[in-house]
Amino acid sequence: MTRFLTSVSLALCAAGGLGAVAVAHPADSASEVVSRTVPVSDLDLHTQAGAKIAAQRIWVAAAYVCGGDTWPLAFDYFACRADAIDRAAASLNAPLVSAALGRKTPANLVSR
Repeated sequence: MTRFLTSVSLALCAAGGLGAVAVAHPADSASEVVSRTVPVSDLDLHTQAGAKIAAQRIWVAAAYVCGGDTWPLAFDYFACRADAIDRAAASLNAPLVSAALGRKTPANLVSR
């Protein structure tokens, strides 16, 4: 099965607890939409340990929705994965998770 991906969105969802949802939108109507829920309600995102686990879960979900489980990788796999991780970091508003993902913490979160 081949996945063609053009954009990825990650957002928080409150259904059943706090979590991130990874969704890859297909480039054409014949492709499938792939999503992955990333549970984080069991983690303390204000600790290094909790942030590191959340970052690992987000990274794995982003790789999955971008076709990282297929070979050969889609031509836009790396850009798709980076975009998914960026969106997840932004949607969580958790500075330690952003740092664990290697992303910059938004300036408005530093003062919190």
